[in-house]
Amino acid sequence: MRRLARAIAVVMTSLLTMTPVTGCTDQDDPRIPQHPKEGDGWSGMSLPHRRAGQPAIFDSIYLCIDRPGSIKIVDVSMEYTDGGFFVEAFATRPAVPPAGVTYPSPVTESETLWDLGYRQGDANIDTPCTQGMESTPTEHRTQVGVQFSKPTDKTARGALLRITYRSGDNTYSYRMGFEAVLCETEQSKPECVAWDYDWTKEPVRIINSAAP
Repeated sequence: MRRLARAIAVVMTSLLTMTPVTGCTDQDDPRIPQHPKEGDGWSGMSLPHRRAGQPAIFDSIYLCIDRPGSIKIVDVSMEYTDGGFFVEAFATRPAVPPAGVTYPSPVTESETLWDLGYRQGDANIDTPCTQGMESTPTEHRTQVGVQFSKPTDKTARGALLRITYRSGDNTYSYRMGFEAVLCETEQSKPECVAWDYDWTKEPVRIINSAAP
């Protein structure tokens, strides 16, 4: 159980777990390594004055796999959602732009992944960790971008990001301690503050909230 500190800026999370989903696990399958300090670190984003259908991007996710090879992300979801919060799109790209390429920076905070240089259909991670997840330099990882939205102007939130991926003939999931709040008004309003969750439960369970 961890409480997400209020955050306007997005901060990379450090809470990670890996869970087999379907099929028999294969020890030779490349996988996203489990964080050695399981249970530590929540992070997130809280954005004010968000309108219905207005996209929000979280891409401070830099991942690598535990051996040479490749995996493919097939789904990204939030285990807890409220107010119609949903994942609209996801994509991957090299953490550092190739020579001669510049990734666009957000200007309006309403850009889509495609506005920011991600390409539809790109979902592979083929960067092996060099020294374990925590110690691998960013340039040796793959950046993952996730796009959120909501159906109405009302405040919506999602918690516990789950990345489902295929490796070999098997499917695995990777959970990240993360909460996003798309506020109707200012972030200081009770409806926009962070909630407490017990992420050890699947799906994640609310411990404490500011909800009436």
